[in-house]
Amino acid sequence: MPCGALLNINAQILARQLLYEPYSPITSAISQALMLRLRRIRSKLSNPENNLVYRRKAVELGEKLLPAFKTPTGIPWALLNLKSSILAEYGTLHLEFMHLSKLSGNPEFAQKVMNIRKVLNRLDKPQGLYPNYLNPNSGQWGQHHVSVGGLGDSFYEYLLKAWLMSDKTDDEAKKMYYDACR
Repeated sequence: MPCGALLNINAQILARQLLYEPYSPITSAISQALMLRLRRIRSKLSNPENNLVYRRKAVELGEKLLPAFKTPTGIPWALLNLKSSILAEYGTLHLEFMHLSKLSGNPEFAQKVMNIRKVLNRLDKPQGLYPNYLNPNSGQWGQHHVSVGGLGDSFYEYLLKAWLMSDKTDDEAKKMYYDACR
């Protein structure tokens, strides 16, 4: 069996474990590895020689992550904690899935992450900031703990990056960022 086919089968098994098995250190490590793999693939796309191979792999991996969005609110289950989702992950998912939509021509990736913003914009923001934990079933904050440190910092950073990556057309990201800075 070719190495690529074996990696593809392993990725499918790991994605299934991640989505359907209870939290464990193993599923946590698997989820981190899948997101890291997606980021590495994205970085390889800047090399035109790798473009087609890595584009196909990025889309395949994104499709394997789509079932995580099958919750009552469309908020994906966190990759590390199956009781709530973590704010910082929304920023990462937004950048990665918007990029996947552009690469693949499949709008489903963008629709999934734009729904996260809709849910976030409907909720109250204690102290003007987004709490770090959101329950994907209820669409309500899991806790009201806010932080611009761990679990929350990259969300705000990625709002600004989303605006910049959109050639400054993503006015929603810009507004969410500046509203949080007040």
